[in-house]
Amino acid sequence: MTGHKARNSTSAIVIKAMGLFGSMQALTILCGIVRVKCVALLLGTTGVGLFGIFNSAQLLLATTQLNLRYSAVRDIAQASSSGTLNDAIHTVRRWGWLLGSAGVIITLLSAPLFSLYTFGDLSSTPQFMLLAIAILLMAANSGEQAIMQGTNRLKPLALSSAWGVVAGLAAAIPLIYFLRMRSIVPVVISYAVTQYIAILCLRQTPTRPTPALSLRQLWVKGGPILRLGIYMTIAAILKEVMNYVFIAYLNCTGGTEEVGLYQSGYTVVVRYMGVIFSAVTMEFYTRLASSNPHPHRQIVALRHELLLLTGIITPLLVIFIPFSPLAIRLLYSS
Repeated sequence: MTGHKARNSTSAIVIKAMGLFGSMQALTILCGIVRVKCVALLLGTTGVGLFGIFNSAQLLLATTQLNLRYSAVRDIAQASSSGTLNDAIHTVRRWGWLLGSAGVIITLLSAPLFSLYTFGDLSSTPQFMLLAIAILLMAANSGEQAIMQGTNRLKPLALSSAWGVVAGLAAAIPLIYFLRMRSIVPVVISYAVTQYIAILCLRQTPTRPTPALSLRQLWVKGGPILRLGIYMTIAAILKEVMNYVFIAYLNCTGGTEEVGLYQSGYTVVVRYMGVIFSAVTMEFYTRLASSNPHPHRQIVALRHELLLLTGIITPLLVIFIPFSPLAIRLLYSS
């Protein structure tokens, strides 16, 4: 009976987290739609294309963060239960700024190459160099988000993301209106700035003053985080490479129309359904990481999560399959 109550309690926590982060992701998607609509209306197809170019460059340069946003959650969660949370938090924050600084250097050095490869000349080098501001703040922000998730402060984490996205949109609209084509890079930077300000206002992570860590201590304490981050980064890159290889193969053997159908189906099935998995993971990852020294607790957590996800996804699939033609027409076209 006690175990049944515990499962119900855990399920309630997971469903609450899923609702919280599902709503946050829905808000993020909505703000993204509004932002793209503003760019399309005020700047036209050229503006949409430029925005896509600089945003893609930013995401590519963000790989210098070595996936700190998720790799550090494990160590923070384990430190929460072992009494070493203070040192772990300071380590993650220091590594956030160090990786961000490395990203700044790489961005500044590679800006001429991005400009030359993208536009055929060096005229856009200053715009690509300005992306270094966003890269630095994104790295620092990733460390703070990992700390909040690892300490199970999920509500402030969701609120900071929501406020950051809304504030970023509020800053983007006047920038686009007044600066027109010159607004593309400032808009990209504004989202990183508002996100970092929002998380600074809501982090409130209690830490005691700690002695400054030497570079050797920082390397020893951050080594496991960096190794996991490298593996995660390689896995993400391989995924994108394989996706590109498959799309290129499909385009050669089938055609552009087949690629369009594949991309549409992929978006509906994987990305939209992925919102559910992403929302559930926010709570589950922390709980699984904190039970790392206890294999039995890990098995119980895995079984519970699989049963819960099956109970959530199965009804959605039962509804989606018969209504998929309607969903396709609403999201795309007949």
